[in-house]
Amino acid sequence: MGAFPGYAVVLAAGKGTRFRSPLPKSLYPLCDKPMLEHILEQLQSLRLTQILVVVGNRAELVRERFSGWPVEWVFQAQQLGTGHAVLITEPRLKEKTGSVLVLHGDGPLITAERLRELLHAREESGAALALITSRLENPTGYGRVIRAAGKPLRIVEEKDASPQQKKIREANPGYYCFDLGVLFPALHQLSGDNAQKEYLLTDAVGVLSREGQTVVTIEAPEEEILGVNDLSELAQAEKILRRRLNRE
Repeated sequence: MGAFPGYAVVLAAGKGTRFRSPLPKSLYPLCDKPMLEHILEQLQSLRLTQILVVVGNRAELVRERFSGWPVEWVFQAQQLGTGHAVLITEPRLKEKTGSVLVLHGDGPLITAERLRELLHAREESGAALALITSRLENPTGYGRVIRAAGKPLRIVEEKDASPQQKKIREANPGYYCFDLGVLFPALHQLSGDNAQKEYLLTDAVGVLSREGQTVVTIEAPEEEILGVNDLSELAQAEKILRRRLNRE
C-alpha cells in the first residue's frame, strides 16, 4: 500500500486514575507492549507524513519509553479536555493541508486497515470530517451519535445525554479524520459548557454540521474500538489481541 500524505494526532495525556497506579495509561502493558505502541505501529504502517503524540501526565516516562520513535511530542500542561488537547497541536499543523487522523492513546485494538478506510472515506467524499461509529449492545460510557435524516448531526456524551438519547446504540468510540482546513476553526468555537466542564472534541461534530459541512461515518466492530480505562478492560483487550495474533 502507498503512503498517505496525511497526519495523525494521538491523545495520550491521560492519567489513568481508574488503574490506581502512577503509571501513565498509555504505558500499561498489553501483550508485552505498552498500549501506545500498538497504536503507533498501526499508524506507522500507513506511512503518514507526521505523527504527533500529545502527552501530559508523567510525559517524561512516555517520551523515554518511545525514544527513537519517529513521532513528535506535544505537551499538554493543563488537562482541559480532548478538544483542547488537539487545539495545542495547531502551531505544528496550521500550515499543513490534507487529512489528519485523531485518535486516543487508550484504544489499542484499532487496525491500520480501519484507519485507512477512514482516510479514504473522508478524501473520497470530500467531507470535512469522517468518523468511526460502532453499534453496541451496551453503549454505556460512550457518546451517542445523533442523526437527522440519516446524517450525523452531533455527538452527545453519556453524562449530557437524556434518558431517550441513552437508548441510542450507535456509539462514538473517538476515531476521527478531519480536513485540516476546517479542524482548527471548529476547535476555536468549542465551549466548556457541559457536565465535564471541558472542551470536548466530540462537539466539533456539531460545529461542522451547523456550518453545513459534510460529516460522514464508517462502522467498526466492537472488538476494534474497545477503550481501555481500567484493569477489567485491559484483560478484555488482552484476550481480543491474543486471539487476533493467534489467528494471524
